[in-house]
Formats: sequence, C-alpha cells, structure tokens
Amino acid sequence: VFPWKDVVSMDEHVEGKASLLQMLEKGLGIASADILFLGVGTDREDVLVEVKHEAFSSIGATVLNLSELKKSPEYSRGVIVCCKGNDFDFLSRFFGPKAGIPEDPVTGSAHCLLAPYFGRLLNKNTVVGRQESKRGGSVECKLHDDLRDGKRTVTIMGSAIFASNGKLLMK
Repeated sequence: VFPWKDVVSMDEHVEGKASLLQMLEKGLGIASADILFLGVGTDREDVLVEVKHEAFSSIGATVLNLSELKKSPEYSRGVIVCCKGNDFDFLSRFFGPKAGIPEDPVTGSAHCLLAPYFGRLLNKNTVVGRQESKRGGSVECKLHDDLRDGKRTVTIMGSAIFASNGKLLMK
C-alpha cells in the first residue's frame, strides 16, 4: 500500500507551463499540440504529461535529450508520459534524469500519481497500466479513497524480477 498522490494542472501557472512545454519539446520531442494534460504532483516530485494515443508511440524515437529534462525547476524527480490505452486503462513511460535514472523499466511510485489520475478520468476504483519501457511491465492499481483514517492510498500489484541480489554489510 502506497500513498495516493494528486496531480494539479499547470494551466494556471503560465511561466511554469511554458518552461515544461519547452523542456518536453526539446527533451522528448513532444509537440504541445499532442499534449492533452500537463500537471505536476502536489509534492512537486514528478511531472505528468498525458498525450494523444497516436503520439505516445513516438516518444523519444527521434528526440531523446535527457539533459533537457533536467532543466525545469517545476519538478524534482521525474517525467511521466502517459496516454489512455486500448488493452490497458493507460500506457506510461518514466524518465528520471534528476534522480540519475534515464528511463525506469517499471516505476511503482509513478503509479501513485497515474492511478488516481486515470481512476478519476475513467471513473474506476481499479485501473491497470502498462509501462512501455524496453523491459516493460503491467501494474494493477486499486484506489482506496477512504478518508476515515485520514489517508488515501493506492495498492499496487504486479510481477517483478530480481535485478540483483547480494548482502550489504554496514559498520
């Protein structure tokens, strides 16, 4: 169970929005005409960009300049690019150059923003996303909008692989 993260539109933040649009064009080749929603998490950690479905498959195909993605002061960690899916509720990719991650294969924490966003958009309490990185993976997210305990949470489920195994000895 993970914390629910809300996303706020950049529409009212003219300077910040302009900065992000320029960053997305130069960093990922995303034209502003292809953007359906541009927002940032309320914790200002990640940018969420919903693009048209037909534009999603070309993200980073001709332009992938991660140093451009580091330039905007509007966020501190990563850029989530997403769209509505056909076989899944949504598709996504996560670029985290400010955290030293060019592209993460499957980002559970990004789904803490994606699930509430698409849950509201699709009027669903459970959504299934597919992260379309080179390795890729599917993530099922259940939204718990139960404010009785003062917290809204997201349960994230999916399969995982071991990337490494070892022991850490600390003195």
